[in-house]
Amino acid sequence: MSRPTKQGIDYFPIDVQFDEKIELLISELGSDALSTLVTIWQLAYQNNGYYVENGKDLQLLIRRRIMLDLDTIEKVINVCLERGIFNQSLHEKYNILTSKAIQKRYFIASRLKKKINIVKNYLLVDVNDVGNATWVGVNDVGNATNVEVDVKEDVKGKVKEETNKIDFDTFWDLYDKKVGDKTKLKKKWDKLSLEIQTKALEHITEYKKAQQDKQYRKNPDTYLNNKSWNDEIISKDQTQTIRVISA
Repeated sequence: MSRPTKQGIDYFPIDVQFDEKIELLISELGSDALSTLVTIWQLAYQNNGYYVENGKDLQLLIRRRIMLDLDTIEKVINVCLERGIFNQSLHEKYNILTSKAIQKRYFIASRLKKKINIVKNYLLVDVNDVGNATWVGVNDVGNATNVEVDVKEDVKGKVKEETNKIDFDTFWDLYDKKVGDKTKLKKKWDKLSLEIQTKALEHITEYKKAQQDKQYRKNPDTYLNNKSWNDEIISKDQTQTIRVISA
């Protein structure tokens, strides 16, 4: 019998530019709002993976990490719900904090786990392509990290590669320079191996950070021609050189 599966993840990306909802949250409540929001993300990804239960225990954990008073933390959470940063409907039904963005990032990051536990009622995204999903009921989530799993291995003792690939829309949502024939691009994406798809997704955030001006980024079709993405991580000086040449 193998050891229990860890439901959470150890790392999650943060965009270099927040969307308008988060910018307005910070503008309204200041830096306390950002530190509270990031801490909620940490607690969600670390434990259940794609959501976190709201309540006094959550607020106490946030206070322990960033030393804010409970009233401020509660106010930030309420404004996050009002602005749609967290899904208000699921909060009202199940008292959880989650969003499409949280769930998309988690299911990408957990794709190589042998098994993850998913509560169908909590979902905001399509998980038909998540090949390692185990469905659990709302009342079973307390035992979500205690499910025993068997790891399948080949004759050489190496873990077999997942047969399911990453959905094209995941790439399309992350790569914000949306030009070219989307249908042809999807076919190109589907032909890539899971390993290459994974590398492509992992490097997008760093590529966007290195080349912050979207007009100078590669078209998605050209980006997918790469097989390692190491050359996408370019320095600031190189970025300035490219801009001068392009001008």
